[in-house]
Amino acid sequence: MSFLNRTLGPLFFPSILWRSSNSSIHLTFDDGPHPSATPRVLELLQKFGIQATFFLLGERVASYPQLAVQIMALGHTVGCHSMSHRSLFLKPLMAQRAEISRARSTIETTIGKSPGAFRPPYGHFDFSTLRASSDEGMRLVMWDVDSQDFSTRTNANVLRRLTRQTRQGSIILLHDNDQTAGRGSDYLAAIVENFLESGYTFAPVSV
Repeated sequence: MSFLNRTLGPLFFPSILWRSSNSSIHLTFDDGPHPSATPRVLELLQKFGIQATFFLLGERVASYPQLAVQIMALGHTVGCHSMSHRSLFLKPLMAQRAEISRARSTIETTIGKSPGAFRPPYGHFDFSTLRASSDEGMRLVMWDVDSQDFSTRTNANVLRRLTRQTRQGSIILLHDNDQTAGRGSDYLAAIVENFLESGYTFAPVSV
């Protein structure tokens, strides 16, 4: 997926943000807020003085509103990741619009600001997804580096993958969810330390 995102994605869908043009790299976290994973991620990012981007699920924001507020209060950027994390691919436009609109509204009501970026669940999208997110005032943001941290890969494999693929402007896909709750902060610390030692800087995604 990362190879396709780095090559074909920008060619066929230039309106989508796949990577930035600046010198920083961008850590992005999908599927939160999560009651145990998100606080650990926030603590580690605060330790290093790094701001990231969190693509939040509307249902989880409704369940853990205090975490969504905390993400915003710590200076991170909040994006939308749909209401329920169901794939939007080939769904009718109105169904996609409803899923995205409900999530955007829930996030805005909770944190007091409407998200400017949308990332579709599983990275699945079609032309209706582009239209629906645009109608809601959000730009689609994907990634060019997939950590695959949700799988059974070891921390060393995650770090090796990111070290090999990341470059200036890369948008890195990470997760704060059930699959990463037990070990996410461990490999995240290694990722941050490695890139800081290599001279990289970090910034939230800007749309």
